[in-house]
Amino acid sequence: MDHPTVGASYIARVVNLEKASYKVQIWDTAGQEQYRSLAPMYYRGAAAAILAFDITYENSFLSLTKWIEDLRDIGTEGMILVVVGNKADLAHSRKVSVQEIESFANDNGVPYFETSAKTGSNIEDAFLHICRSVPDFLIRSPPAPTRNIRLDDSFEVPKPKGKKKCNC
Repeated sequence: MDHPTVGASYIARVVNLEKASYKVQIWDTAGQEQYRSLAPMYYRGAAAAILAFDITYENSFLSLTKWIEDLRDIGTEGMILVVVGNKADLAHSRKVSVQEIESFANDNGVPYFETSAKTGSNIEDAFLHICRSVPDFLIRSPPAPTRNIRLDDSFEVPKPKGKKKCNC
C-alpha cells in the first residue's frame, strides 16, 4: 500500500532543457482536508503547481476543482497549473475515465499528464512542460520592489551599557 504525504516534503532538482537549466524546487504537500490550511504557505510565490490525483481513487479527482480555485485565488497571478493523474500502472483499477479527466482539464484550461510514480512513466514530460512554460511566466511578472536603506552619519549603533572591556 502507498503511503500518502503527511504535511509536506521537499526535493530540489535541476532540469536541463534545450539551452537552459532550471533549478526546480518541489514541495509535495498533503492533499487531505486536515492539511489543506497549510498548503498556501508552500504555494505562495510559486511559478507553477502540479495537481496530482490518483486515477484509482475518485475522491482525489473530485478534490481538484477546489485546489484549482484555491491556487487561482491565492496563488501567484499567472501561475502555471498542470493536472497529473498518477498510478497509470494500475489502469486496470481505474475509477476515473481518461475522457472525464481530459474534459475537466479542457474546461479548466490546464494540460493533463497521466503518470506512474512506480514506473516513472510520463513524469519527465510534465516537468519539461512546466520548465518550457515558466520563462513566459517570469517575463510577464514585474520584478519584486526593492527597498533601499541609507546608512549615513546620523545612524549610530547603540553601545552596550554596563559592559567592561576585556584586558586579556
